[in-house]
Formats: sequence, C-alpha cells, structure tokens
Amino acid sequence: MANRQPYKTTFNADKVIRPIFTGGSVALDNGARVLATALGEDAVLTDPSNGRHLAQIEGDGEQISTLTLTPNASHLIICSRSLSMKIYALKSAEDDSITPTLVRSLKPHGTPVVVLAVDRTSTLLATGGTDGAIKVWDIAGGYVTHTFRGPSVLVSALKFFEVAARAKETDTGKKSKKARQGDEEEEEEVKVGTTQFRLISDEDHHVYINMQTQNVYVLPEGYEVKSKSLDDIKYVSDPRYTKQEVMELDRRAQPAWTLAGKEYAPGFVGMNNLKENDYLNVILQALSHVVPLRNYFLLENFSSRSELAKRTSILVRKIWNPRAFKAHVSPHELLQQIALDSNKRFTLTNQSDPIEFLSWFLNNLHLGLGGSKTKPGSSMIHRIFQGKLKVESQAITARADAGDRLRFEDAADVHVAVSRFLLLTLDLPAAPLFQDENNRNIIPQVPLTTILAKYDGRHAQEHLAQRKRYRLLHPLPPYLVMHVKRFSQNKFVSERNPTIVTFDARNLDMAPYVEPNPAEHPPGEPIWYDLVANVVHEAVRARREDVADAVGEERKTWKVQLKDKGRDEWVVCQDLFVDKVQSELLYLGETYLQVWERRRTPKGKARA
Repeated sequence: MANRQPYKTTFNADKVIRPIFTGGSVALDNGARVLATALGEDAVLTDPSNGRHLAQIEGDGEQISTLTLTPNASHLIICSRSLSMKIYALKSAEDDSITPTLVRSLKPHGTPVVVLAVDRTSTLLATGGTDGAIKVWDIAGGYVTHTFRGPSVLVSALKFFEVAARAKETDTGKKSKKARQGDEEEEEEVKVGTTQFRLISDEDHHVYINMQTQNVYVLPEGYEVKSKSLDDIKYVSDPRYTKQEVMELDRRAQPAWTLAGKEYAPGFVGMNNLKENDYLNVILQALSHVVPLRNYFLLENFSSRSELAKRTSILVRKIWNPRAFKAHVSPHELLQQIALDSNKRFTLTNQSDPIEFLSWFLNNLHLGLGGSKTKPGSSMIHRIFQGKLKVESQAITARADAGDRLRFEDAADVHVAVSRFLLLTLDLPAAPLFQDENNRNIIPQVPLTTILAKYDGRHAQEHLAQRKRYRLLHPLPPYLVMHVKRFSQNKFVSERNPTIVTFDARNLDMAPYVEPNPAEHPPGEPIWYDLVANVVHEAVRARREDVADAVGEERKTWKVQLKDKGRDEWVVCQDLFVDKVQSELLYLGETYLQVWERRRTPKGKARA
C-alpha cells in the first residue's frame, strides 16, 4: 500500500486577479491600501489585501521608466521614456475603486527620469534623471522649488531624510543678557520642534551663499556656516579690490593660476559665447580695459545704482580676478539684464551689431550711473568718452543757367552747430568693382589718418541736399572710440566693405583734426593717442546645415585685440580663445571698432 502524501500538492484557484505587473517600479502607500505597478505602458492600482483592481491608467505609448505614490495615496506620479511626467490626483469612489484625475503633465528633464522620491508629508517630489540632474517639485503647485546638478551620471537613488531643527542651547546662566540676545537673534529663523527636510542624493547639495551679504547658510535648516575654507568661494562669486591692488594692475605682470594649475593673466581671460553673443563679448572686453572705467567698476559701491550697472561691475571684477577657479568668465547674468532693459533687442541667441550695442550700452550705463540727458559730464561715461564736434552745413541748390543747363551752387549761408559725441564714425572708400589679372578680388588698403581727414574741417561730406564739414573741438576726451563703417544696406542687399585699415598702435596724432584753441592746447603741439582695444570682424562661410548658406550669406564673428600694459604685449580674445599677437599684425584683419587712450603729459610739459 502506497504511503499517503503528507502535504497537499494541488490546489484549486479560489480567486483569479488580472495581470498587474510586467516589470519596473512598484510603489505602496503608507497604509498598504494601494499598490501601484507598471503593466507595459499602463499603470495599475491594486488593493494588495484582496487583489482587487482599483484603477488602470492608460500610458502615452512609451514604456514607463518609473512611478511612485505619495505616502497618503493622494497622488500618483508616472514618468515615461517620452520624457513626460504626469501627476494624477487619486480620489476614492463609493464602490471602493479609485478615480484618477490628471492634474499636471510636465517635462521635468531633458533625459528620462529614472528615480522618484516623495517626502513624508506628500508635498514634495524629487526627480532624478540620467544626466545627473535632480529637481524638487511642489506636487500641488507643479513647480520646481530646487534644482541640483551633480556629475553627469545616472542618479541611482533619492531619499528625503527628516531632520529636527536645532533646539536652542540651554542657557547656563553664565552668559550675559547681551550674549543671550545675540543667540536668540541667530536662532530666530529656526523654530523649536519644527520639522525640516533635506534631500539626499549621491551629491550633498544643501549649502547656499547669499550673493548680497556673502553669508553662507545650510538650507533648509537655516543656520549660518562660518569657515575659512569658504573664503575662496566667496571671493570668486564677488571679487573685491583695494585701491593699492587696482593701482598695480597695469604697472607689472601679475601671473595667476587656476585650480587646475593653468597660468593666466587677470584681465585677459576668455568669455563664454553662449550662442550668438560674441558681438557683446568683444565690447565688454574692450570696455574692461578702459582704465578709469575699469577702476571705477572695481572700487565703487553700486548698491544704489541700476541693476545694469551692478551686473556690469560684477563682470568687470570677475574679468580681473587674480584668484579665479577657471581662466574664463560667463556674461550670462549681465546678458539677462541687457535683454530685459533693451526689450530683447540684444540677446544671446541673435547676432547684433557691436556698434549698435555699444551705443545703447554706454547711454544706458550713463543713465544708470545717475547721468543727466541734458547736462554734459554728469556721469563717468561722459567724462571718459564724450567730446565736442563742430558741424558746418551748407545747402546745395540746383539752378538752370542761360543755356538751360542744370547747375549746383552752394548757398551763401553756412550753418554752424556744436554737437557732442561718444564715438566717431569713419567712412571707408568704395571697394573696387574689378578683379586683378588672376581674377581675384582686390582688397585695398587705406591709412587710418586718411579716413580721419573727415574731421579736419576742410574735406566736405555731401548728405542729400547739404554739404557738411566736421572739426573736433578742444578738449578732446581721455578716450576716443572710432567706428570704421564697413556695412551698408539698402532695400535689396547688405554689403560689406573689405578694405584694410592700416595704423600704428602708438603715436596717433589727433592735433590736425582739432580746431586750434590756445587756451586749451599750445598750437603746433601734437596730441598723442595710443591704441587700447581693436575689435575685428571676420566673415565665416556658414556651414551647410545653416540656413544662411542656402542663400549664399556669410556669418559674422568678432574678436578683440587688447593691450597688456603690464607685459607690454598684445593679446587677442575670441570667446574662450586667448593668445598673444604681434603688434605689427594688428591691422591685417577687418578693423571695425577701436578705443584710443590719450597719452598723459608729464608734469612740466605742455598739455596734450
């Protein structure tokens, strides 16, 4: 007789539940009443106590990358490989089923979300992507409260840890009343018995610096960190200089080293081209080497000035930082303010004319520094760049002579006006229409002094029905900004004049272009100017994928050549590229803008 089996080996199914899981994330609320699982592209809600089907949420056609439930089962969050994140509000029905309602559909990251975490109060959601970025969201509001950026690696785990706020230290009775009051003020933001939450990932980001006060705090606990190890970070975020340090900037070479051990020269660093903002970079680099303007932005306090002036000061201080972590700076903060103040006329996404930007920038800085629209010299901008110009205008009239021939005659009256300028425009001679014997375009050359003859008071310029002559007046400004007009545009086409302007970087005599005034300057004495910055245009053929190439256009790029007075050499800066250049080669490019500095006359000599 066979032995009887001690255990039952076959069973009859008492209840069969529908499929609920094909792989991936699983979530359970705190009460173990709702189980959320991924079923292919859909999400399924099940009662784990009895296997009852509560709800099924249809997907968006892509596999679910992760999902989670809030601890109180109020919301379900689903992330899929389509980069979408959907937040559903869960409401219990009378038949104990759950009705999901879509309340938010977001794109949290540029890469798929692979991990989620919700805090105990069901108010905060943390998302981690494959790019190393972590974001904290307000579930009810659907907005980001914090963003953390770690290494560009996949975030494998996230967790909210609950920490108690610091309790006030027990008063020993030995402290004075004043000391106890100080402790109370320090702790006033931290309430005893309150609960805070800290987001923990593989990178511990919870230390923040106040950019106004330079105080460092641990958030969300709210206590201040006082450590000498943070001094370098504070200095890099907001460099400060003494008057003695500023005086030494141009007197001698001042080498500096980045954190990576790379040597760089303060003041001659690269600047990020975020997309199409190289037109702005060259102007900011040039202005940061105008000595009185640079010193003004390095030393003065701009807390009561416009936001444009504040951000300009911060950028100039970062350019000249001798303790920088990297040998380049980013103008994005100033760019944001410029785009706002100019109503998006100047942005980082669209190429603009450096001269148009410079004109707008100087005028808005003038007003932002407290300057007047009617009073000359009312700001540092006008005191550095503004000069006077005499304009003689003579009308041209057309008359018929006895033979009915048309004759043009100058009117007897000459109208004289004095205007003020921040920059001088120089006109290039027309480019040749013919090619040389090798069928190549001829690129002419013209000396700078030749196109400056426009301001000698003798060479007339014809404008419509008027003939005009220009003459500079004393006193000339400490710095002259000259614009070489290369681009012309009509209804049909935009043209570029490739004429090369030759010049010597030193010893530009401006006396021939200034109307004599013995009270201001001895007649016959030269007025020497030396070159500080030279902005150069480069025409680059657009790549094939660019739209401009399809219509045969060229893309504009800009670089600036700067004088390093401490080393007595020239440096070229083009975005992040910084290198030395010989002074004899400066004029080989298409000069577009120049900044000239008036040479100081030693004491006892005639004024120049």
